[in-house]
Formats: sequence, C-alpha cells, structure tokens
Amino acid sequence: MSAARAFGPRHRSRALAATRWIRADCSRPRRAEARRAGGAPVCATLSVVSLTPHPRPGEPTEPESSSGSFSGPTIYGAYLDPQRVIGLDVEDLDREAAVKVIADHGTKIAWQREIDGMRAMLTHAGGLFVEFPQRPSSDDPIAEMESQKQQATELANLVLSELALVCETYASAFSVVDLASAQCDDDRVEVWAAPMPFAPIALSVQAVVAKGDEQVAMWQRTSPEKLRLLGELEIGIGLRAIAPTLPSFVTAAHGHAYRQRPAECLLFAWMSCEQLLSHLWEENVVSGALDREHRSRLQDGRTYSAAVQAESLRLLGVIPTEAYDLVTAARSQRNKLAHNGALKPNAIKVALDALYAILGLVIDSPEPDNRA
Repeated sequence: MSAARAFGPRHRSRALAATRWIRADCSRPRRAEARRAGGAPVCATLSVVSLTPHPRPGEPTEPESSSGSFSGPTIYGAYLDPQRVIGLDVEDLDREAAVKVIADHGTKIAWQREIDGMRAMLTHAGGLFVEFPQRPSSDDPIAEMESQKQQATELANLVLSELALVCETYASAFSVVDLASAQCDDDRVEVWAAPMPFAPIALSVQAVVAKGDEQVAMWQRTSPEKLRLLGELEIGIGLRAIAPTLPSFVTAAHGHAYRQRPAECLLFAWMSCEQLLSHLWEENVVSGALDREHRSRLQDGRTYSAAVQAESLRLLGVIPTEAYDLVTAARSQRNKLAHNGALKPNAIKVALDALYAILGLVIDSPEPDNRA
C-alpha cells in the first residue's frame, strides 16, 4: 500500500487552499507574540508558582526523580509558538469573560490520539504533550529518557504538520530543548519541571494562563470546528511514511513562513519538495527498474538529481506543467540563496506554492475548493 493512500479524501482541498490563508495571516500584527511572558530562565518544582533557578551553562542538571511522587507515565511537551487558544468557543465573549474561560479550561485536554504506543494531547491553551506509558526503567535511564524526548519531538512535529495542513494552525517546530516535563491529572495536563534550555518558556505560558492575564485574550485562536478536522493524523502519518523527517520539515516551513523568515521557509520547503519528489520518483520510475543494477542506478542522486527527477516526471505526465514550473522556481531561488546568498522578496510565496503543488500530487484527494 503506497503512502499516498494513507491520506484521507478530504485533505487536498484544504492543503492547497491553505497557502493563501497563511500569507494573509502572516501580515497581521503579532501582538500576542510581542507581549509574551518573559523573564529569567527558571526551573520549576512540583508547584507552578514555586520556582528555583535554572542551572548555569556547564553545570550538571539533576535527573528527574524516580521516587513515588513521579511514578506512572512520562509526559513531555511544550506550548505552541506563537501562543494560541485551541478548541474554545470564546468568540462572542467580552475580554474579561474570555480570559476567565481560558484560565479555567487552559490546561484541559482539547484533543488526544494514541499513536505508536504514545498518546499525543493538545490542551486548550495550546499545550502539545506526548505521554509514554511508563517511566524509563532500563539499565541506562538517562539514555532512555533522551530517546523518549526525541520520539516526543518527532510525534509533536507530526501533529503540528497536521495542524498546519488541515486546521490552518501554524506554529514553530519543536526541538528536544523545548520540552518540559508534565503530569496528567484526569482531563488536565500541566508542566511541573523545565530542565531543558528553552523549556521554561512552557512554564511561563502556563503561569500566564493560570493567573488569568489579559494577554491571553489576544492570542490567535483555533476554533472547535477547525480542531475537529484534526482527526486521526492521516496526513502526518502519510508524510512520515514517505520520509521520517518530512513532518518536521513541513512544520518548520510553515512556522518560518508564519514568522516571515523567508530564507528558513525556502530551505525547509525545498527539502520537503525534494523528499516528495523522491517519493514520486520511487513510485513511478524506480518501481519499474529492469533489475537490481538498474534500480541502483536510478536511485543514484548524483545522476538523478531533484532537477532531473522533476523533468523526467513531467515528461511522464506525473507532474503537470504548472506544478513543474512552481517547483523549478523554488529550486532556482533555493540555489541562489545557498550559493550566492541571494533572496527575493517573494521567497515565502514561491516556497509554499511549490510545496503545495507537490503535496497535491501525493495526497489522493478531490480538487481544491474555491474559498476566497
């Protein structure tokens, strides 16, 4: 079964239409971002309001306790950046009422799914957490903990790629240094420790929500209707089947576009395009190899570069002329950036247009709708 068949039938129209939505949304003032909670790095104890200084660079970080107080599942996560309210219907409320609703429900789980033995969870205040059934128990718990954090990062970025392509919700990609430690109590997930370099940001965001700070009323919002589109992560899982790093690259391309970082957006979008082109090449060309030696030659990236693959797939009718032109434009701008440091003002548009053109060929769905 090909990876393309893993995608749901409704997704291509939303994915292809999202590029004009993200370009429009990027121009809005980022007031919530400008007013985000700041302060010196801190590390939490069990209480959100009981803080101790974060270790200085070079100082050892104590491993998390394995005492009875911390028994049970292991949870890692962070908050979406820029901050966002997810799945709460507060559009018709005044500011004071909206802030109260967000404060009361911010740490509650808005969406959750089991995948690969882990549970991914989104909270109403934009927290994205990954739960493992048990705490590290091997002979090398530190190594196992680091492995879990890497898995949590990859799953979080898979969820973020689905949020971008399906729910028009854009955020920066996660890395392991963003992850805080959390605990789940019935229907709530709360950060309790922030040992990683950027994890205290998650603690700060949670504190802002808990105290009912007015700035939460200015955060971007993902409506309950859009959240319901998140579904079973069909697109993210399909992207991962094509290449393990593809969900993270797609997430990063959108996050940098949202931040108006053209160089980064162009690079991550082009890397995504190359992986998607390689998938189409395998499906339509390499699969017809005459023998093992022929297959090996067809898989030689030095001979069959992305440019050659795109040209050949165009001649075979796999890639339409319009999509080919978009991919060629993105490749040209990427090469000029990489080799000459040149960057055009329309780099973000070119990057996303190429990405969605190739995504539209991989996602087996109807034609895009005509939303304005």
